[in-house]
Amino acid sequence: MNKSAYPNTRQFRWRYYGVAVLLAAGMAAVPVANASVVTLVPFGTVGAGAGINEHWVQVTSSWQGPSYNPSLSTATELDGISSIADANAALGLTPGEPGYVAGVSGVYTGPINYANEPFNTDPNSQPQYGTGTLPPLFTSSTAGSTEIDYAGNLWGYVNVPTAGLYNFGVLADDGFSFTLSGANGIGESMSLDGLNPRTYTYFGQNLNLAAGLYQYDLVGYNRLQNGVVRLLMGSATGTWNPTTIPGGDYYTSVSAVPLPASIGLFGFGFLGLLAVAVGTERRRDAVRKQEI
Repeated sequence: MNKSAYPNTRQFRWRYYGVAVLLAAGMAAVPVANASVVTLVPFGTVGAGAGINEHWVQVTSSWQGPSYNPSLSTATELDGISSIADANAALGLTPGEPGYVAGVSGVYTGPINYANEPFNTDPNSQPQYGTGTLPPLFTSSTAGSTEIDYAGNLWGYVNVPTAGLYNFGVLADDGFSFTLSGANGIGESMSLDGLNPRTYTYFGQNLNLAAGLYQYDLVGYNRLQNGVVRLLMGSATGTWNPTTIPGGDYYTSVSAVPLPASIGLFGFGFLGLLAVAVGTERRRDAVRKQEI
């Protein structure tokens, strides 16, 4: 992973967010097949550096981010990570700064399906929503009550193996922002800001995608109690039935496309002919000098 000088990721991430669509029931009820269509062009077809770039930070529950408003009578409810703005600010913290508790960065295998211990064991979340892997900040020995006030940024390229119409969904608690972009400069974004219960959100427009790699950027955060961020993708043709994206479909970069073999052979042949021509001309010059 290399997002050199991560605290400056405000310049890296797309800063526009679409309107979040909240679902009261399961994802299968979403009529995405009736949505309008946006076409994205892949950045390439061959990925390099398998895995997901990830950066996670945890802050103290008394940390005051951009959402903190001391004029409110319930201002303490805005301590910690309470919004997308807070999440981005927390992700920019470095060890030793006020409020910083822990941080971890690296390349992970995926899929993108992270949930803390309170979510994984809450009878109101299970078995309906399924469990997730603990965020890299925590281990199985971490007390669930301390798995709070954290945010993660995950980015790179996701592979779409087959051309077609697709939509993406995110399950989040408390919130998130997600952008998918193509090489044609078109991107689609969605977000869920503030403090929310577990909520599914999806793009308001379907995506027409050719097979290949598309750039993504996801920020998820949790303040208290249950925390989850899960990225799903599904066909927008017919019934909306999304699933988590296999870990093997994530890459940190896109490989340069090599020249076709025929072009390479042509290049070598041209160089050979050029060498012959140069050699012939030199021999002619030598003959001319002898004749003189």
